[in-house]
Amino acid sequence: MVIDESTLARILTLIAARPNARRRPRPGDVPGPFDLWFDGGAMRASEGSTLYQLGGGVKVTRAAGERFDLTIELPGGGRVRVLAE
Repeated sequence: MVIDESTLARILTLIAARPNARRRPRPGDVPGPFDLWFDGGAMRASEGSTLYQLGGGVKVTRAAGERFDLTIELPGGGRVRVLAE
């Protein structure tokens, strides 16, 4: 599966900005037990990671820890990992 740079940039920008973040879901938001909803997705934090569920079935997991470790799962099985060394 080919994943273009503009798709990755859009995903990274969305989770960084979390536009119009809110503590309660609005009609049309991603359903589920999340801590925060925002335009285009939702977020749940735990001790070991932060999970983002974005529109269109995109899932992003950021592992907790000192180094940046992010996994993006796209519908259809595409997967990208961004890891700082």
